[in-house]
Amino acid sequence: LLIAWSAYFAGRGQGVMSGLVITAAACIKLFPALLFLWPLWQFGRRAMSGALVACAGGLIVIPTIAMGPAKAIEAYHTLYRAMILPALGQPGDDSRHKELFSTNGPHSMSLQSTINNLL
Repeated sequence: LLIAWSAYFAGRGQGVMSGLVITAAACIKLFPALLFLWPLWQFGRRAMSGALVACAGGLIVIPTIAMGPAKAIEAYHTLYRAMILPALGQPGDDSRHKELFSTNGPHSMSLQSTINNLL
């Protein structure tokens, strides 16, 4: 829904709002961060300014207020060690390796996992 709103604002020529909304989506789930390229290409600095404001709020201010500075830093360190390093093929925390990289590991109901489990 946030991605659709970003496209709506982009279509209306509101680059700052488009950047704010796409960043809100990226704060919730990491994948939309790849979609920053579209508003940036379309609107340049206006979209990037909205994205930076939303990024600061969604990834720094809100977690710091909600958890406190020490716990927020610890949470981001855990995210880096457990999710980002293994995804880049670097040594890190392997406790989630089966869920992240094994098709048979998680209790997934995706079509790919279903077909793989049937075969």
